[in-house]
Amino acid sequence: MAVTIGACLTAGALAGCDETQPGTSTADPQLGVCHDLEFSPEVTAASDANPPVSCTSTHTMQTFAIGQVVGQFASWKTRPDQEALQSLSPTMCTVDALRAFLGAGARDSVTGVSINAYFPNDAAWQSGARKASCDVSVNGSAGAPKPITVSLSDVMSKPVSAMIRTCYQQKPLPGGAWALTGTTTTCDNPHSSQDINAWLMLDTPTTSQAQVTKLCAPYAEQFAGTDALASRGLHVTGIVAPQSNGTYSLHCAIGGDSTHGDTTGALLAPTGH
Repeated sequence: MAVTIGACLTAGALAGCDETQPGTSTADPQLGVCHDLEFSPEVTAASDANPPVSCTSTHTMQTFAIGQVVGQFASWKTRPDQEALQSLSPTMCTVDALRAFLGAGARDSVTGVSINAYFPNDAAWQSGARKASCDVSVNGSAGAPKPITVSLSDVMSKPVSAMIRTCYQQKPLPGGAWALTGTTTTCDNPHSSQDINAWLMLDTPTTSQAQVTKLCAPYAEQFAGTDALASRGLHVTGIVAPQSNGTYSLHCAIGGDSTHGDTTGALLAPTGH
């Protein structure tokens, strides 16, 4: 189950400008294609006609799925307005499809990405085009997409996945342990531990390290393999976070000895990558 991505993913805004930027056809989007949308009006437009660029050159968007407009709107001769298009995007551009494109396994926790849906422009719609482009972007500063120079297809098997993996920064404790509270960051920033996509419900925030180890160890072993934790000097840890309903959740993670301080980069990719 996609835990962090469900909590951290933001749908691309479709309520902005309804103009289409000049460029290529919007009628037939292609899977895996990259685009460089630099300005807010491009990012929030209902259609994207920017010409494709190499995914190894600077870009901000990549098409991870092709959606098909179905239902009542598909029969409309005139393209629906922004509000209607926005209502279609969550069912066409799903988190599961994105995780599959990224190559995310069950224990891969993804954060800091956005889904953006782009539809045929008015002329293409009137000609019968009904395919939508489901694009992913990495979140940058001030709400803008981050320019990157790598393809996100199967990125979770590569070290560069650190930029969209969920990590935590915790305070060190005596004996090599980490505090069971902390802040969330991406793994390309200094961090103490890496999330393993297992969030467990707790009735109380009072949890010991021994309890955390017992609860999270099966997921850590699933993530890393039976022997990898010991061979890499990694320990089971996690953070306890309050929930809106008054309960708490334990976010399972793995981390090194706290006496060695923070690290940068993905600690370990899951077994099978």
